[in-house]
Amino acid sequence: MTRTKTWWFDDPNSQVMFLGAGASSYRGLRANFLAPRTLIGSHALQVFFEQAEGIFSLKRALIITDPWMAGEAEKVAGIFRRFDFEAKTWSGVGEEAPLSSIREGAAVAKEYAPTLLVAFGGGSVLDAAKALYILYEKENQDLTGVHPLEPLGLRQKALMLAIPTTSGTGSEATMAAVLTDEEEDPPVKVSLMHPEIVPEFAVIDPRFVLGMPPRLAMGSGLDVLTHAAEAYFSTWSNDYTEPLSVRAIKLVLDYLPRSVKSGKDREARFKMHIASNLAGLAFSNAVPGIAHSAGHSLGKLFNIHHGVAVGLFLPYALQYHSAVTSKGDQLARELEIPYQEGAGTAAVVEHFRKLYRKVGGPLSGMELVPEDRFIEHLDELCRIAEDDPTSLVSVRPINREGFRYFMKYAYYGNDIDY
Repeated sequence: MTRTKTWWFDDPNSQVMFLGAGASSYRGLRANFLAPRTLIGSHALQVFFEQAEGIFSLKRALIITDPWMAGEAEKVAGIFRRFDFEAKTWSGVGEEAPLSSIREGAAVAKEYAPTLLVAFGGGSVLDAAKALYILYEKENQDLTGVHPLEPLGLRQKALMLAIPTTSGTGSEATMAAVLTDEEEDPPVKVSLMHPEIVPEFAVIDPRFVLGMPPRLAMGSGLDVLTHAAEAYFSTWSNDYTEPLSVRAIKLVLDYLPRSVKSGKDREARFKMHIASNLAGLAFSNAVPGIAHSAGHSLGKLFNIHHGVAVGLFLPYALQYHSAVTSKGDQLARELEIPYQEGAGTAAVVEHFRKLYRKVGGPLSGMELVPEDRFIEHLDELCRIAEDDPTSLVSVRPINREGFRYFMKYAYYGNDIDY
């Protein structure tokens, strides 16, 4: 299957520009660190309202969510009303952020004319809200034409506040939005990236994640781990992002088993919520890699939770990179994991796999997809992975044939030895 639309990452010139923007020589001359105003704790929303007094002359909020969180979103809208905001709830975000629901939401926003967009929900809701934000601000903008290195000129009509209700994507802190183009056959995930879609405000409130069921807590936690580890190994990694990655990984190792065991463990859920935000800051500024390329592909074709899909590939991605980088040794030292010189990656991978065993994470693709279906769709899996923009920043280059080897090793649970 060939895609009918052309996105920024399909253009070879854009790919070269994107690679060049991440080169150490370029970033030594000019770079930026993107982050929202981050408000943390069970009274964080109160802080937002205190700050809003000096920002908004017209207080009109559109709460964006999905059908599953509509009731909770209406409660949030009630809080906004108590603080003198007009507030409307729109709960039309579809599963996996399809383009059709984003366009529908943009039409709602145009009619309502909010000065604040409030994204309330999991990663798909936050990602959809970012794309909706572009279409609200720039009515004639085609999302396929959004280029991460070209200005959009947002924030003329509204600002954005993100309130995550899962601890995984870190989307409240990132310049990325993973959308589903359901107009393709089969539907494909596409990565929208732009610095102007980083929300103005992010609320990290533990109250909103206490109800996550164990399976969702597990998948979301593996998403955090993958974001942090891939950011650490990224060609865009730097002195600002590496400490965020390390701290996020440490929090996951310490608190994910507790978070999965009980949603009533407020400390564990709060720490994982913070870890998700830290990892989001890290990978938004350092860009993730091939675990995400492969995970986006596998997740979409086989309807696997994003965190579970990328988490599956993480150990194999680190092994793949170890042939060309010594950062595995560096990370092992940071995490205080015993290792032999030159074998730091192996020690880190085994440490991660111990975590997977504790929380029920996948160690091979065979646990997720029947073999006959995997083989049937392998060509398509590799094509989608190669086309994903996150494959561009791999420390060790990879092409479609490389993904074929990579995915087969991960599917059968074989350590990468090439």
